[in-house]
Amino acid sequence: MTTNQLKYFITAAETLSFTEAGRRHFISQTAITQHVQALEDQLKENLFVREKRRVHLTPAGEIFYMEAKAILERSKIAVNRARNASDGISDS
Repeated sequence: MTTNQLKYFITAAETLSFTEAGRRHFISQTAITQHVQALEDQLKENLFVREKRRVHLTPAGEIFYMEAKAILERSKIAVNRARNASDGISDS
């Protein structure tokens, strides 16, 4: 699982569109689909219900969406804390 996969999943979950997620990340819809499928394969869970012209989150997808957002937020905090530490700033 990569941060990019999480970002692509979150955008697809928020827009309910792999095409729109691709546009927002400047990659193809196919690439978004492949990243989400790789994530699903790794989790051994479907995160989206795919219908002919629309997608929506499965119950597992809804939970994973909330957790993925928290993971990315936590990683931003970790980066900021590391940068602050290298600058001699401690927030502990």
